[in-house]
Amino acid sequence: MGRTSGIGLATTRKLTETGAKVIATRRDKGKLDASLKQPGPRARGAQVDATLSEDLKTFYSRQGSFGARWFNDQSI
Repeated sequence: MGRTSGIGLATTRKLTETGAKVIATRRDKGKLDASLKQPGPRARGAQVDATLSEDLKTFYSRQGSFGARWFNDQSI
């Protein structure tokens, strides 16, 4: 969960290259959509504000289980 630029985007790319399915998150839908053009089809996005507990609750209730979680968000 976190940034879709810089190290966050690089990590998303690397994880998808190894076969992982990745859900990238960002508050800004436009920037989220633009960043998802780069890592490939194994990455998808979700608009989430990690500073809002309701956003997090909604996100996790929709996603189901995770094999692993990685947070790269400067706001948490």
